[in-house]
Amino acid sequence: MSTGTVKWFDASKGFGF
Repeated sequence: MSTGTVKWFDASKGFGF
């Protein structure tokens, strides 16, 4: 779900939502 809304999660945790 790379919508961009949870992009901060990718940088914070590296989830890659």
